[in-house]
Amino acid sequence: MADHTGERRNLERETTMRKGSIVSEEGAFAVDCVVKNITEAGAKLKLDPATRPPARFTLKFANGNQRPCEVTWAETGALGVRFLDLSV
Repeated sequence: MADHTGERRNLERETTMRKGSIVSEEGAFAVDCVVKNITEAGAKLKLDPATRPPARFTLKFANGNQRPCEVTWAETGALGVRFLDLSV
């Protein structure tokens, strides 16, 4: 996992507390989370500290939107993810 202590982002983050769900690609794993902030390229997620999500999953939002993700960093109770469906 990458070190996330230094700020390297070029995209503006939107602070949010949206409800979401982490769902594995095959659907065998699902857990609720909170999207703490989001950019066009990724997001920071808050989840139960005991949760160990897969390296790749679908982030489903309460409004029905969903994004495929890959974990870029993890710490107890939080994840940084990048979106895999970027057209850039």
